[in-house]
Amino acid sequence: RGGRKMGRYEDRIDVAPLWIRPLLLAMNLIPRALGALLGDGSVFKLAVAVLDSICYTFIMIPFAVRSYLHRQYGKRVWRNVSYGPRQRNKLDAYLPDPDLGHGRFGKSVILFVHGGAWYWGSKTYHALMQQVSFPDSTVVSINYSLHPHAQVETMVHDISLAIKWTHDNICKQDENWWLTDSPGGAPLSPSSATLL
Repeated sequence: RGGRKMGRYEDRIDVAPLWIRPLLLAMNLIPRALGALLGDGSVFKLAVAVLDSICYTFIMIPFAVRSYLHRQYGKRVWRNVSYGPRQRNKLDAYLPDPDLGHGRFGKSVILFVHGGAWYWGSKTYHALMQQVSFPDSTVVSINYSLHPHAQVETMVHDISLAIKWTHDNICKQDENWWLTDSPGGAPLSPSSATLL
């Protein structure tokens, strides 16, 4: 890495599945090659940004389909459970396979707060997290009120309600549990935990 600027996809190549690595590499190298040939004008930068976004979206389609199918048809999924009074106060809980021998809720409980710059986002984006990253744990993924319909205080209150619901309904015993988030949820989660 030696001080050079990393490309958008370059740092993800090592952790990506083998079948997707050539696509990530091409998406990193093609804009650089075009920039070297055509110069770095603002119109070119805009075109590269649009192409980059289209390619990224195209690559994410298989993951989105798999995530949707797991959420809709997964055997051990609690879907759209209400944890508060507002319309977006819904959560999905993905429970581990009981055959793993860690009890009904697994070794730990992970409450996930989605990102989206407080304007968009959904609990369904992370439907595969439990299956792929934490197969022996319960993952609770929440929706919370978003801007412009809610201010930050409301978002923080929603997340604190989800934490309380998770503790009361899943973590009745003192299981190991975690509060985690995407970048948009990062400022909200610590504030929410302080309200308990």
